[in-house]
Amino acid sequence: MGFDAYYKLATDLIDDGQFGQAVVLTQFNWARAYSEGFEVKAKYQTGNFRAYANFAFNITRATDPVSNQYLLDSDEYAFLLTHYHYTDDMQMMTGSSGASYHWNKTLFTVDMRYGSGLPTGLANSSFNQPYVTANLGIVQELPAMPVPVVN
Repeated sequence: MGFDAYYKLATDLIDDGQFGQAVVLTQFNWARAYSEGFEVKAKYQTGNFRAYANFAFNITRATDPVSNQYLLDSDEYAFLLTHYHYTDDMQMMTGSSGASYHWNKTLFTVDMRYGSGLPTGLANSSFNQPYVTANLGIVQELPAMPVPVVN
């Protein structure tokens, strides 16, 4: 098991932003920013069974754009000069877990990922919908086929 926590103050924080419909990220800097959060993690193994779980919480906020200001609308730019907001690539909560069991020559697996959603809207004041991805797997070990010898 493990636990990590952090707090970071930054100047000229580099951030990636998506402007418009195309999925093209543009870098720009914020004069002042901070990031804080924690992560909890665990792994377990006994015999043929293995499992893991992780959960992370993060808040990254910034203010005062100092490069590529032309990408922002004038009202949003004026707001961001003096107000902290969530950065574009900040996801508040992220989690993952998985387990596997090896029985005879068969491996059974399951894993899951969760994200609370990225910021959106004017000055990133709201969040996209949370999402979950889950996978199931079965792997069967098969004997190798003999390779015919050609003379």
